[in-house]
Amino acid sequence: MSAAQYAREALERAERATPLDFAVMANYAVTPAEVSVMPGLDRVPAVRDFLDAARSDVPKLARAVIAVEELHRESWHAEYPAGPLYPAQYEPDGYCAGCDESWPCRTVRALSDALEVEA
Repeated sequence: MSAAQYAREALERAERATPLDFAVMANYAVTPAEVSVMPGLDRVPAVRDFLDAARSDVPKLARAVIAVEELHRESWHAEYPAGPLYPAQYEPDGYCAGCDESWPCRTVRALSDALEVEA
């Protein structure tokens, strides 16, 4: 899976997600007994803020990854030119179309490493 493919899937999940009722969560009072049973429950406002921001952050970040991968893609050349009875045959040439480095370029490798996917 490429970084762009991973980002497209994250974008689809974010767009399918049901918004949470933050008004209800804002009024939720955490008692000391609840915190002892569920550690971290005292941070409900921080979790709420994180989830609220993620609804807009995830799609933006996913679109950024997709845009970068669209610029940094493997370039192809015509191995055999098109003739009257057949289409051209294209082969990858081993270079990045965006920066002319060997494929996969540093940009694609950095994205892939950060997202823990194949380049």
